[in-house]
Amino acid sequence: MRFVPILLAGCWSGTPVAPPSAPVAPAPSPLVIRQNGVGPIDAATVTTLVGLRKLLPRFRVVPLNDPQLEYDIFERGPEGRKEKLAFIVLTEGGKGVFNIHATSGKVSVADRPWRVGKVFTDAKELTHCECWGSNPTCYKAGDHIAVNFDRACLDSDSEIEELDGLALQRMIWSPDPFGAPSTPEPEAP
Repeated sequence: MRFVPILLAGCWSGTPVAPPSAPVAPAPSPLVIRQNGVGPIDAATVTTLVGLRKLLPRFRVVPLNDPQLEYDIFERGPEGRKEKLAFIVLTEGGKGVFNIHATSGKVSVADRPWRVGKVFTDAKELTHCECWGSNPTCYKAGDHIAVNFDRACLDSDSEIEELDGLALQRMIWSPDPFGAPSTPEPEAP
């Protein structure tokens, strides 16, 4: 018996295998914290409800007295799915931004991987912690961005490395750099 090689031509009729998919990029953040502000809000922003709503048309801005006036920023979305992203604490007198607290993992930091609810691994970047209520708020001196953790306050800055591996509770932006000496008010003549 003799074997003759046969060349088969045609199309394969089996189930096609899809090429491997590219990694999915994270969804763009609705609000981004930078050293100079949060989204369009910066140190010069006048904090009126009408003004904030004009600056943040993609969001719902809601006033809240807790006990002082502050503004909550919510994402817009289908009923029942409107997440609170952040809140604005006003300066004494209520005309400017004292600080902004990001409370959602949907808010990102422009030059850092920090997100609320995500594991923190940058303790080496921090220089000081302060006890805000019963939680530590920590920052690199001179930065405008701080992080807050759901844990007991630290006894000293030498314990900062203990923050690595904890989830961020909040991120805070301040128009004044953290850790900078406060500028005394000029004396009246």
